[in-house]
Amino acid sequence: MSTPVGIITFLFTDIEGSAARWQASPAAMSAAVAAHDEITRHCAERHDGTVVKSTGDGAFGVFADPLKALLGALELQRTLAQSEPQAGVPLRVRAGIHVGEATRRRPALRTCTT
Repeated sequence: MSTPVGIITFLFTDIEGSAARWQASPAAMSAAVAAHDEITRHCAERHDGTVVKSTGDGAFGVFADPLKALLGALELQRTLAQSEPQAGVPLRVRAGIHVGEATRRRPALRTCTT
């Protein structure tokens, strides 16, 4: 699916308490991030969305239809609620939705060397 432009719906996610969890158990947090990424991507794609960027312990997705973004976020939360805890701690994720205008940016500028 190509990334939509114009008025689109953005989905942002973030694992709650990630900084403390990274310090307490890096291996468990690594597994939690992998689970988060897989579940988020699956839920977005099932509702015609696209995850366009992973942000450490979060994700950034886009949807052409705000209702589909809401349904994707709802499925994400339901799936997480039923998922296995990571190192005995449930995977809790904040999810936010925003509707706004998006435009494509040019490719990144190349670095000049002398």
